[in-house]
Amino acid sequence: MHLRNLQPYVGETRKLVVALDIGTTFSAISYVILENGIVPEVHGVNRFPHQELVHGGLKIPSIVYYDGDGSVSAIGAQALSEDIIEQAERNKWFKCEWFKLHVKPPVSHAIPSFPPNKTVVEVLADFMAFLVSCARDFITESYPQVGGGMWQDYQLEYVISHPNGWDGAEQHTLRQAALRASLISDVNSDRVSFITEGEASLHFCLATLPTLSELSSDKTLVVLDAGGGTVDLSSYRRISENASLGYTEASVPECYYSGSVFVTQKAKIFFEEKLTGTQFEPDIPSLCEFFDQTTKTSFASPNDSQWIRFSNRKQDTNEILNIKAGRLKIPGSTVEAFFADSVQAIIYAIVKQMQLHGVSLSVILLVGGYAASPYLSSTVNSTVKSISNANIEVLRPNQHTSKAVSDGSLLYYLEHSVMSRVVRYALGTQCYRVYDPRDPEHFRHKDLVQLSDLGVKEIHSMFSVIIDKGICVEENTEYRQPFWQEKLDVSELKSVSAEIFSYDSEGVVPEFLDDAPEKFRLLCTVEANTSEACKHLKPKTQRKKQYYRLDYEVILLMGLTELRAQVAWKVNGQEYR
Repeated sequence: MHLRNLQPYVGETRKLVVALDIGTTFSAISYVILENGIVPEVHGVNRFPHQELVHGGLKIPSIVYYDGDGSVSAIGAQALSEDIIEQAERNKWFKCEWFKLHVKPPVSHAIPSFPPNKTVVEVLADFMAFLVSCARDFITESYPQVGGGMWQDYQLEYVISHPNGWDGAEQHTLRQAALRASLISDVNSDRVSFITEGEASLHFCLATLPTLSELSSDKTLVVLDAGGGTVDLSSYRRISENASLGYTEASVPECYYSGSVFVTQKAKIFFEEKLTGTQFEPDIPSLCEFFDQTTKTSFASPNDSQWIRFSNRKQDTNEILNIKAGRLKIPGSTVEAFFADSVQAIIYAIVKQMQLHGVSLSVILLVGGYAASPYLSSTVNSTVKSISNANIEVLRPNQHTSKAVSDGSLLYYLEHSVMSRVVRYALGTQCYRVYDPRDPEHFRHKDLVQLSDLGVKEIHSMFSVIIDKGICVEENTEYRQPFWQEKLDVSELKSVSAEIFSYDSEGVVPEFLDDAPEKFRLLCTVEANTSEACKHLKPKTQRKKQYYRLDYEVILLMGLTELRAQVAWKVNGQEYR
């Protein structure tokens, strides 16, 4: 994929950047080679082991089989082999699928169980290592002169995409998996970066839909990335008419567990209720497979009945069950019911965006494998037309979107078109303050009062907001909050730590963590070695006690798509971190 107006790469370090799109049901890989003076071109990894089992498709099934010892027995498209399926049944291998959803499990949906004695980090690491081996083999074969040497001679970097609803905790899980899979080490952990699937899709659309360059700066576009597990919505505005200045997020990105796998899940429940206890019960897996691969992707109207094939045997006929020659007939209205919960959630999300942005919303971009569903796309189009007072276009990229996220991840790496983002949650740290009995909130939490070393009443477990939810922040802008600690023994100030929390809810942020413990989420803990600063602290006296005071600041930076936390302090006017 060539990018419009992209300049030659300038840099002495030759790089190979690999993008991993680990999907709920299918995954994709793209890469770009960066060499000084050469215009970069994004490529897809279009060959992988057992590709014929996905009928030549460009995406790799996200499936891992584990044997009784916890070793990988089959992975990727290999897991679709009839021989592997037979071995798995005979040897009682554990089929691990939808494992991505275990990183942040949905509350409202049941998902397949996880392998015993396996963590999500371990499964992700196994699959990441497999994807990278696919990339290595493809690149080595595609560049016979230098392909193999790239993995030693070029600096390797990785971009990993994830749903809009994931943040620091989930990114930490992905980073730990990348470390375990040997993609990175403790020394070069900065060589993996993350991007939301919504933002990756935006970059793909900007590169493949030239008409988007005509969008005026007072207009908003929404990217709807409908995948297997999640549906992500992101909104953007042009910063100015000068396209080179990039885009800014227009609202907090959203993520819904309403992907296409839950449509298949509804169909499976229907097949089980209809056929359990009949001679056709063993054929339920085949019905689910046909529905998932054929019926779901072609279904367009509730007016058309659907035939779900599970065999080619003429004797597989039962008029009462509407089965004829190995095919189950079900009304189109029943298939529509399988889609109902998922599509209703998507329509709700779109209407919410339309209400939020009003007349400024001019384009809705449909991307992702689920977006190719005729029923979903037609429902979205008809909904937008029925309630829109403005001229809102619903567009899908002309190019094949199977690699929209992995290609878009690399376009993000090269272009960084999004210059500022809307903070998804209130961010801050736990703190304590001097107790004020006249403050109603302090008095209500008086059981949290502790006596300091200096005999001062302090109230603990408070939350100090550093960045408010909903504000728009630019890359690498620092947000600071001052704090201090006082100790009788200076050695107790040789290290400082701060726990960074997010608060995910509407309305005013509580002053105390225990007012809404289910809404606060620990993202990370930042620790600083302040032993050098202690050498310069002068003793103070209060209440006839000698003590030492260390002043410091907790700093949050939104970075590109990752939150970074730091502790800063000064020695003789010089700041250290």
